[in-house]
Amino acid sequence: MIARTRQKLGWAYSAMQWLSPEEAAAHTRTRDELLNRLSERVQMSFGGTKPHWGPLSPGCLSCADGSWRCNFIHFRCSHRCFFCPQDRRAPPEPEACPSTDECDFPNPQDHVQFLVESGATGVAFSGGDPLLAPETLLAHVKAVRSALGSSIYIWAYTTGYRADGAFLAELARAGLDEIRFNIAANHYDLKPAALAKKQNIPVVTVEIPMVPEDLENVQELLPEMHDAGVSFLNIHQILATENNYRALSARRYHFVHQRVVSVLESEFAALRLLLYASERNLPLPINYCCSEYKDWAQMPALRRRICQVVLKPFQDVSPTGYIRSFIVRDSTEKIGSLLRRLEQERTEQRCWECDSYKTEVRLHCSLLPVVDFSTAKVSLRYLSPGLRLRDRAGGYADGNVIVTSEIVAELNGWTRESIECWRKLYVLNVNPDQAVADFKRATPPGTAGAEDIIATLLDLSRWERRGARMPELF
Repeated sequence: MIARTRQKLGWAYSAMQWLSPEEAAAHTRTRDELLNRLSERVQMSFGGTKPHWGPLSPGCLSCADGSWRCNFIHFRCSHRCFFCPQDRRAPPEPEACPSTDECDFPNPQDHVQFLVESGATGVAFSGGDPLLAPETLLAHVKAVRSALGSSIYIWAYTTGYRADGAFLAELARAGLDEIRFNIAANHYDLKPAALAKKQNIPVVTVEIPMVPEDLENVQELLPEMHDAGVSFLNIHQILATENNYRALSARRYHFVHQRVVSVLESEFAALRLLLYASERNLPLPINYCCSEYKDWAQMPALRRRICQVVLKPFQDVSPTGYIRSFIVRDSTEKIGSLLRRLEQERTEQRCWECDSYKTEVRLHCSLLPVVDFSTAKVSLRYLSPGLRLRDRAGGYADGNVIVTSEIVAELNGWTRESIECWRKLYVLNVNPDQAVADFKRATPPGTAGAEDIIATLLDLSRWERRGARMPELF
């Protein structure tokens, strides 16, 4: 992970403050103590990556199960917050088209069609600040509610800077279920949230990055939030990007090696806020959305959505949303024999694909039992699914999608025994100890590298399984 992070960040890595091994050990002990105290008081949902005091909002539940879509109305914002992950150096084009997952929506009906085709049960409107384009936001909310009725949950994000009573009332009448205010961008002003409640928006949420220096201020505001009609408080771990790492470094924050680089002090402040509220039995529900949760729930959901468009019939998808692709290479004669066996098995031809030279077959993992492992060279690729569109307004129509999936791991030299162990571990979900024991029994005595093969098989869990705890600090 350290080498991957260093490569990803390039020269910026050396300009950021990372934990020494001694600091990591000390901070791990501190966090473990906090988590142990919290475990007796709060819920630890989604593999232990989401501590929360009280229930989660319907929007957060939709996010967790991957059934939501986020429509970026535009990317304009009236603020330049130090923690913002977006580029605020130059103002975006004001006529930017609303978009989701690479798709542009020139009109609200295009967005509705996208939501129907993708089976969404929740939709969020974000930006920038969508309230800076009130007519566009209102048109989309009206169209979605009119077409999909109560089958979809609709919410919007804002700083509250342009929140006036008349427009908030229009959003409520149009069918907005929830509005979320980032009061950290607006000097922790609760007046817009109270106004939204007054204008009958059903759910009013405060959603903020957890700024470490502001912990005491947020603690003091908790009773006021409840009195103002706030239904939920969502707190986020601050994430580092190329756009904000300089401002974060200037505050001497420590960065953590994770798939999404995050700020250590932000997590500690969030956990202490949860502990503060739970110890006092405060009535306001609080949800901590950390970097690891985004990797546990949001990113796999995004990958699975892309897989719906780019997956080929001879591939399948791991629980974490990575594409599995098996490749069998052999002589022309042997490949011809394999193809005949596939046809004799009456397998769907769509579940395998042969190259024009008749030396390589890509096939679905369910067809591996017909492979002759005595001569074949078998490879397994894991791909991170990706796509771009020739015409962003053309949707996912045939011919408009360009697949940009990236190989993240490739393993060669599979034997029948190692393939069977892989199947038990990641398809049949056999207990790992049992799967490894079966592999050892099936492997001829004295087989070179057997322990290395076992280590490789178990290491594949990074592409196959989601963790069940908060990640290691380093």
